[in-house]
Amino acid sequence: MNISEIKQLAGHNLKQVDIKDILYTISTWQVEASSGHNDGWVVDHYLQKIHKVQDALDRINKPKVVT
Repeated sequence: MNISEIKQLAGHNLKQVDIKDILYTISTWQVEASSGHNDGWVVDHYLQKIHKVQDALDRINKPKVVT
């Protein structure tokens, strides 16, 4: 998903989020994904969120070919 697709889904009501909030949210997802108290559906839900963030970071950090 690129930035224009994100803006379209969000209706252009995007706001900046503090990095501490982002990291806290991701760490919360990790706790939920690894909790033995959650069933497979809940674990999968949080893992999907983590993977979505990782995929976005991978696209940003994609190596650039210099010629």
